[in-house]
Amino acid sequence: MRLIWLITTAVLFTASSYFSVRLLLQLADDTATGIAYGAVAIALALVQYAALPYGIRGWSQGRHFSAGIYFVTWALLTLLSIAASAGALIGDTQQQQHLQHTGSLEYQLLTSQIQQLQAQASSIQTTAKTDSENGYRSRALKTLDKLPAIQDQISALRLQLSTLPASSNTAASALFERIARQLNADPDQVMTGAYLLVAVLIELALTVSVSALSEGMAIKTKDHSPKKFRIQKNTEQIRAPSIPTPTINKTEPGTFTAQLKSLIRPPDGRPVTS
Repeated sequence: MRLIWLITTAVLFTASSYFSVRLLLQLADDTATGIAYGAVAIALALVQYAALPYGIRGWSQGRHFSAGIYFVTWALLTLLSIAASAGALIGDTQQQQHLQHTGSLEYQLLTSQIQQLQAQASSIQTTAKTDSENGYRSRALKTLDKLPAIQDQISALRLQLSTLPASSNTAASALFERIARQLNADPDQVMTGAYLLVAVLIELALTVSVSALSEGMAIKTKDHSPKKFRIQKNTEQIRAPSIPTPTINKTEPGTFTAQLKSLIRPPDGRPVTS
């Protein structure tokens, strides 16, 4: 299970960092600025999910103030990451839509007509200038009379080009348009809401993965902590040997004296007789 949490954490962290870097790279003007923005995005992502385990650990240990600082840092960076991920997704989708829009056949035809009319207008201006320089002013003025009609055609084509509906063949755009028709909403608003939801889910899943991984590591560390072995000393109880007490029969005469003599023996081992 720990391996699963480790894999999900790595994948989601990479995705979140990638979207943040993509958004900041779009704001960069040159390569050096882009590298700096990318490094900042990765550093903020590392701080974001390094602060969460420390906050959980500090709160469990009763250090609520420092844990609160960690939690606030994590929350602010999470909101920033959500905005960055959603912004990167929206920017990529809009770029794809723009490329498909400018690459459509109708757009190309209108652009070609505008370019041809602009070439005609430039040719008319050149001809009129040449006639004017050579003394043919009346012919130059007559040539310039054709210019307003061409300019009107160019303006009409540009207006038609600007009002040309955007066409997108991507699956995401088709899905957003279908949802927008069902909800009677703007497709761009549906796209923004959907990408915000995706960004929130990425950060939520990453938070769960990091929390589970840090909790598992804490349990593993606790299980492998050094144990204190107590050395118990076995004390032997020394018991004094019991000395048998002779049984004295007081009913028989001379018995007491005979028993004492049997207990007291001289060094040679012979019994005492008197």
